[in-house]
Amino acid sequence: MLKIEIPKRAAHCMHGNEPLIPEMEFYSILLFQEEGYQRKDFCLACWEKFAKEDFSTRAKTAWKAKVVSKKEKEEISFKTRDEKAFYLLKNLLQSPSEEEWAEAFILALYLARRKIIYLRQELPQEDGSVVAIYEVAATEEMWAVKRKPLSSSDIEALQVKIAEKLSR
Repeated sequence: MLKIEIPKRAAHCMHGNEPLIPEMEFYSILLFQEEGYQRKDFCLACWEKFAKEDFSTRAKTAWKAKVVSKKEKEEISFKTRDEKAFYLLKNLLQSPSEEEWAEAFILALYLARRKIIYLRQELPQEDGSVVAIYEVAATEEMWAVKRKPLSSSDIEALQVKIAEKLSR
């Protein structure tokens, strides 16, 4: 079972301690350590002056993002189907079986298309698989979803299965 815990965004820049306020762009990196992933967030100035060179080689991944304003959080209104898909994915990611990873992957693609979650990075794993790192738009929570190669018949069967779950 794959489970990657990615910490939430910090409230302040890791170098200059500047508050990361709504609408502000920032950089995030993930460093792998024995106890798991460590996230470091930097304001643009500190990233360019100090962190970019120092962390780029050691980081497992890096991405640029913007702090979501409270107004944007309030504007993100889930439609019934989107809300069900969101909570279904969230529940699947708690302890997914190999079979459920395919469902999680399809739901993540759907929610990314609906701009409820954002793809931030894809991480190749040692076993050759790929893990997609998504950020939840409303909460800035990070989710890891295993990318699965699927045939068209697999996709059709999964669509039916997911549609049944969403119609409940």
